[in-house]
Amino acid sequence: LPVRMLGSCGGYSSDMADAINWAAGGAVFGVPSNTTPARVINMSLGGAAACPAVVQNAINKARALGAVVVAAAGNDGGDATASMPGNCAGVVTVTATNRQGDRPIYANFGTNVTLAAPGGDWNEGIWSTLNSGSSVPGTHTYGAYYGTSMAAPHVSATVALMLTANKNLMPDQVQKILQDSSSGYFGACDGCGAGALNTLDAVLMALDAAWTGEALNEVEPNNTMGAAQTVATTPTLVNGSIASNTDGDYFKVSVVAKSKVVATLTADAASNFDLYAYDAYGRQVSASVNDAGLNDVVTVSNTASTTTTVYLRVVRNAGSVGNYTLNVANR
Repeated sequence: LPVRMLGSCGGYSSDMADAINWAAGGAVFGVPSNTTPARVINMSLGGAAACPAVVQNAINKARALGAVVVAAAGNDGGDATASMPGNCAGVVTVTATNRQGDRPIYANFGTNVTLAAPGGDWNEGIWSTLNSGSSVPGTHTYGAYYGTSMAAPHVSATVALMLTANKNLMPDQVQKILQDSSSGYFGACDGCGAGALNTLDAVLMALDAAWTGEALNEVEPNNTMGAAQTVATTPTLVNGSIASNTDGDYFKVSVVAKSKVVATLTADAASNFDLYAYDAYGRQVSASVNDAGLNDVVTVSNTASTTTTVYLRVVRNAGSVGNYTLNVANR
């Protein structure tokens, strides 16, 4: 749904507000109704200004209509809270990383940044579709650009996949999943939000949010592989707890041939629990060790032609003891 928000000479905040409103399915005076409202709005644009009230109101209305608003953090190499519309409330604000995983010198950063995505650098651009015409259509071609305007569409595309997987997600849920599923940085990226975009885990977590399976309460003792509690059917939501600093919970899952098991661990906000997966011989095959407040996700594939067994282990890393849920699903 391409929407012309600004002209060749720019535009007004009211133009931006009308475009956001119309894209999400709201009414704009003098304009035909939008019969195919957007569920995700990408705004690869910005400028040094506070968020205008008219734009904030339009974003609020779009979110109320179920649309996720994604915006570039800006390319001033400074505080993203000074760049509009990335500094508006309720927006998924995206900064950039380069090929090395570092935050490029141009990319804005700060407390309002949600996460980072590939944005390229001065000699390593992101390829985009172009047209050679200046006033009338010319030849279709490609060009390489860099900036947070290149990073934001990576996130918008991921959100589109998430909403395809689970159309019932609302904007706040989408933002939390983007943050919880994000990966750690393999470069220097201070002020880049929760982490680097991880499209696969974000989509898997969107699917898990639509969970309608069984519920299972953890039963002690299950602190060794030999005493692992069996998860007999999937999807299953395990309700468990880590009662002491030395407690650890094991669960045994059968994975049928040519499939995979996906486990998502959600702990109390003050608890830093980690999730590990082992094969039948006790060899670690996967692990997720995110910080407190972030979900841990492990995926174990069975490429064999027979069913295999996977052992999942929940263990405290730091923080408080407490409760958790473990969502186990076969794909």
